[in-house]
Amino acid sequence: MTRLALQADAAPAALGLALHLQGRVLGLEGFQPGEPLAAPQWPAGFRYWREPRTASFSDRAVLRVDCGDRRVGLLIEVPGGFRVTHALTPDVPPRQRESLYVETTGTAVVFRTTFRELTDNADRHGR
Repeated sequence: MTRLALQADAAPAALGLALHLQGRVLGLEGFQPGEPLAAPQWPAGFRYWREPRTASFSDRAVLRVDCGDRRVGLLIEVPGGFRVTHALTPDVPPRQRESLYVETTGTAVVFRTTFRELTDNADRHGR
């Protein structure tokens, strides 16, 4: 489990966490095509993110990642409402990888991410 605490200045702001994965995220059916991440409010590196898709969650999101010879469960925990954006991002040229951007709005937040290998039985039951 990884824990990251972020704090904004006095005013509520967008607080986010980027995860770059060496695998394919499964089960993105609830994610909707989103705006390009190249708008002025985004840091310059986000202009390379392609085919963004976003979904909203409350308190937790559970995703599965196919890493070739194994599948990994990814649990993302953020108190309250938050969004997860999935996109294709640059890897070692000419390859691409999949990345996630987790974002909420506020003055402080704690992001928790937990990766665990899924067994065949757990994978079949979505746990």
